[in-house]
Amino acid sequence: MRTGWLATCGAVVLGLALASMPYLMYAARAGHGHAAGAHGDHEPHLGGQLAMVGDHHLELVRKGGRIHLYTSDAWRRPVDAVGASVRFDEGEAVAMQRERFSLSSPDLIGAHEVTCDVWLPAGERLESTFVLAATDSPGR
Repeated sequence: MRTGWLATCGAVVLGLALASMPYLMYAARAGHGHAAGAHGDHEPHLGGQLAMVGDHHLELVRKGGRIHLYTSDAWRRPVDAVGASVRFDEGEAVAMQRERFSLSSPDLIGAHEVTCDVWLPAGERLESTFVLAATDSPGR
């Protein structure tokens, strides 16, 4: 009888340990710097503005009279978008063009905000509105 009780307790302890492994692994990685864990890195890598949408990051960069949008996953690995559009203030949505590593569109001087819609291969849609600061310059 006593052996059965010890086996049951051992099984429960082992089950709890195994069930907590994903959390413990995530917590251990997150403690080793920003880039180690998912969602740990919220710094713009390209000098733009960063937004988190679900498990994805969108980085908006204004440069050379264009808006460039970079998409990445929770670990900041690039994600290839199927398509995207951009809307300045309350204007009409304009399709963004695929460039080498980004999606881009002509910038609009004097805009106060820009809303980006991105479609991923699995059918997921990401939307984020970026407020453009007075110091943002589309010509940078």
